[in-house]
Amino acid sequence: MTSYATTRRFWTTHEVALLERLYPNLATVEVAARLDRPLSAVHGKAKALGVKKNEVFLASPLSGRFDGVQGQATRFQKRKRG
Repeated sequence: MTSYATTRRFWTTHEVALLERLYPNLATVEVAARLDRPLSAVHGKAKALGVKKNEVFLASPLSGRFDGVQGQATRFQKRKRG
């Protein structure tokens, strides 16, 4: 059985500043890659700092949100009774 040693990396002031600057405007996956941190660590630190995505990003296609039209024809269709 292989054992994996986990090492905890504390956030530096430079990383925190970068997170606060990048997180509101970029996809979290990209922020995690730039900081060389796991996605869960970036989400957790952003939440702890109170950093949120801005409205412009959330309205963009990069946010991954539905636009209200995409997929509408196939969402929540009622079952047809025989």
